[in-house]
Amino acid sequence: MRTYAVAAATIAIAALTSGCAGAGAPAPSASQDTGIPPAPGPEARADYIRELDTIDRDIVHGDEAKAVDRGRNQCPWLQQWPKVRMDALIQVDKRFTSPDHPKGFGAAKGNRINNAIKKYICPA
Repeated sequence: MRTYAVAAATIAIAALTSGCAGAGAPAPSASQDTGIPPAPGPEARADYIRELDTIDRDIVHGDEAKAVDRGRNQCPWLQQWPKVRMDALIQVDKRFTSPDHPKGFGAAKGNRINNAIKKYICPA
């Protein structure tokens, strides 16, 4: 839990301080500051939703826009700590919930969700 708190604080500080632009330099956009990518194109979006549905139909549970936003918001975790899977798994379980899965989908499905996000939403 302490590792998560330190990681979250580090991201928050980085997001707050990275917006400080030099004199005359344009400030980066909020997405650039946070590492959140732009929305995927129609084909990538459809493939992403299809893959989430193959993992568990309750992941999307009828709200494709929310599933895409959750994936985009997961990208900073996947980019910042690509080798530390536990932090990314903790976040995916917090981020991807549903009425039938209020605590997330567990490690096995969480890994598959993260892989789908990396493949379609925030490829390296």
